[in-house]
Amino acid sequence: MKPEDDIGVRVTGWNGRLEPLKSFEELPFHKGFKHLMDREGWRTPTRIQAYAIPIVLKNKGLIGVSATGSGKTLAYVLPMSYIMSKIPNSKTLVLAPTR
Repeated sequence: MKPEDDIGVRVTGWNGRLEPLKSFEELPFHKGFKHLMDREGWRTPTRIQAYAIPIVLKNKGLIGVSATGSGKTLAYVLPMSYIMSKIPNSKTLVLAPTR
């Protein structure tokens, strides 16, 4: 799927094929973490999460613009927590939400 095919989503600066996330089950997270997501009722990603999470999991920079309450923070925190868990002795995570 091309990012432009999904109405309301525009991805620029991306070279290659971008497959949006269809389910949180696709994520490479630990089973216990997936259980917590299921318990919270997080089964289907929001639009911003569907596009942002695959980009961040590829360790690429991202600027996401979306309405308040659309799931932006989770879109950044979920993949970053996974990436940080794979880096030995990693203790630094920078998340800078702005208005």
